[in-house]
Parts: sequence; structure tokens; C-alpha cells
Amino acid sequence: MEREIPRNVRQIGNISGGPKIYVEDYVDTFFGQISDQTEEIRGAFLIGEMEDKEHPDYIYITGAIQMYELKRDGNTFQITEETWKNAYEDCKRYFGNATIVGWFVSAPGIPAEINDEVIRTHENAFPNTYSIFVMRDLREKEDYFYVNKFNDLMKVSGYYIYYEKNPAMQNYMIASRRKNGLTISESVEDRAAKSFRNLIRTKGELEDQKQSIHFMRIASSFLILVMLVMGITMINNYDKIQSVQKSLEALTESAQSEQEAKRVSVDRTPSVGLKKELEENAVEKKEINKEDAAAKSGEKTTEEKTKQEASDWKEGAAEELEEGSQGDIYVVRKGDTLLSISRKVYGTDENIASICKINGLKENDFIYVGQKLLLP
Repeated sequence: MEREIPRNVRQIGNISGGPKIYVEDYVDTFFGQISDQTEEIRGAFLIGEMEDKEHPDYIYITGAIQMYELKRDGNTFQITEETWKNAYEDCKRYFGNATIVGWFVSAPGIPAEINDEVIRTHENAFPNTYSIFVMRDLREKEDYFYVNKFNDLMKVSGYYIYYEKNPAMQNYMIASRRKNGLTISESVEDRAAKSFRNLIRTKGELEDQKQSIHFMRIASSFLILVMLVMGITMINNYDKIQSVQKSLEALTESAQSEQEAKRVSVDRTPSVGLKKELEENAVEKKEINKEDAAAKSGEKTTEEKTKQEASDWKEGAAEELEEGSQGDIYVVRKGDTLLSISRKVYGTDENIASICKINGLKENDFIYVGQKLLLP
């Protein structure tokens, strides 16, 4: 059964090519502990696994065992038989039948670079292809990984640190602290579990944020939909309002047209009086002609008749006039017009405006029989 690729990982450097190296977080912590303890040279065997030893895609470093007898000769290192013996015993005690896949070195004063002596030491101790060599730069506190490929140690540009429960490495770290004579006030912190929990919590927060964003997107979409519906409704209502407004305008225009027709009708009414005036003028002309004929025949002239009619009218008019609070009152008779009344009462056409003004009329307004007019 193939090992499942870790999901909770932290990338260090740039990952390119293969194989991909995964270092468990307890192992990375152990590298830091043994390097910070002293300024002396420190080393460790790497415990790990490869699914395909000939062409592995992934190399997992799951544990580390400290080299207590690691020696240095100039710029190279010596791994003694006693060192190997103690390493095998610790590996079996804490990691069972696990495989040693490489080694780690932290050496003060030595550049974190490999040389021919280091390559030869590695080939003698770890001849297998894809074995691992890790060297720590104490000044930068960075680890440099190398893989044995093509009969050479090839530098790896990046690797992964992954987090999971690792009780075997945790127990070994506690034991190694006792062996190094360090005071232990409490057991080694379950850093992997804590980191894992932190990652899970972070993921949970991210999920909550995603859910919030998703909810906000849904709410925004719903709001946009509501606004669209409201906009369409407003457009429809606007069309209805426009239709009602047009209907009102049509009704207003119709009412105005009717009012205008009535006004025109009223304006035309006085034309009857004008017609009568024309007829009277024609009658006067006839009277003049008659006067001429009467003069010849010895009858009374029109002027004499007019004087007689005026005298008769005054006598009749005296009966029709009444005393009003503001002056005389004239009762309209059949055939009367404002013009004829002005002529009858004042003997001139110039008092029409005065009669209209005192009675609140216009010169062309219609008057009716029995209507009482104030006379100025």
C-alpha cells in the first residue's frame, strides 16, 4: 500500500525535479536542538523510507538518531564502527525495522558546502542511490539537502516539512535529552500535534471566511435580483403612469376644447345684435328715403317722426325706469341691445362702455328680456 502524500506541509525553497523530500516536523526540530546545544560538531543518522528504491518520486524522513562519536578530520568527517553500532541499537529500540537513508551534520566553522572528502565519506557510508546528506549552516540556521544521484551529491533546491503524530521520534527526543544530561522539567512539547492543530484551526478559519464570502456573494446576488425586479416594476409603473398622464392630458384637452367651443359660441351670440344694427341701419335708410318721399308729398319727415318717437319713448321709458340704489334701472325689452339702449337712453353710442362697466358686462355680451341694467 502506497504512502499517502502529506497534506499539511510547509514548503522550503523552490521545488523542482525529483525526488521530492518530505521531512517530518519533529525531525526538523531535532536538527535545531542538537545544533544549538554546543559549538561542537554534531551529527545524526536519518530514518526514512522510499517506496521505489531505484527511482523514488518521494523520500520521507520520519526520524533521526544522534551520532555521539562523530569525528572530524580537517574538512571531512569520520563515522566510526562504534557510531554505527549505537545507531543501529537506537534505531531498533525506538523505530523498529526502519531504514537509515542518510545523515545530518552541523559543524561550526565549516562552510555549509560539500567537498570531495565529504562526497567520499558519503559514498563509503551510504552507497545506495538516492541516499540523503543534510548540512546545516549555523550562521543562517538553514539546512541544505543533497541527494546521491549519478555518482555525485546533487543539491536539492527545496523540500517540504510536514506535520503528523510521531510518537517514536517524540520518545527518542526525550531519551536523547536525558542522555545529553539536560534538565527536563516536562516532556517534549507535542509540537507536531500543536502545529497540526494550528493548521486545522487556520483551515477552519479559512473555511469560515470562504463560507462568509459565499454567503455574501449569495446575498449580493439576491440583492441585485431584488433591485432588478424593483427596476422592472418601476419601469412598468412608469409606463402605467405615463399612460394615465396621457389620458389626463387628453381629458384636459377635451375639456379645454369644450370650453373654447362654448366661449366661441358666446362670442358669436352678439352677432345677432350686430345683425339687428345692420337691419336697423337699413331701416333708417329706408326711412330717409320715405322722408324724402313724404316731404314731396307733404307728410312728416323722418326727423319729425324721430322727435315724435323720442318723445313717445321718453314717456314710455319713464314707466320702465326704476330708482335703484346706485342710479336708474333699465328693464330690457324685446329687440333691445346695448347699442340701442345707449342710443335710447343717451341718444349716443358712446355710453355702451359705461353701461357694461357698471353691470359687469362686455360690449358683445348677450342680454335677455326682463334683465335689469343699471344706468350710469
